[in-house]
Amino acid sequence: DQLSDKYGVKMHDLTSDYVNEQKDYYIQHSRWVSLGSEDVVCDPVPVKHINVKTVTLREAKSVEVTPFRFEATKDANVTGFLGWFDTTFRVD
Repeated sequence: DQLSDKYGVKMHDLTSDYVNEQKDYYIQHSRWVSLGSEDVVCDPVPVKHINVKTVTLREAKSVEVTPFRFEATKDANVTGFLGWFDTTFRVD
């Protein structure tokens, strides 16, 4: 475990109550901030792709567990995560 090796923090020791409290806090306290390219420290990683011609309501409402990895392209202190959506219109 990287946190344990580097900082001596054993994440498995945290209780589920603590984890739920943290999730609730960050969901309730997120905010809109305009960022420039100089603020971004890694390449984009898609977490959901929707084909609006074929998607079902069930598929659109859910985000399946998607393994992903962020790889920083420069040294920086990371204090948040950026999320956005993009739309492409294609004629098949």
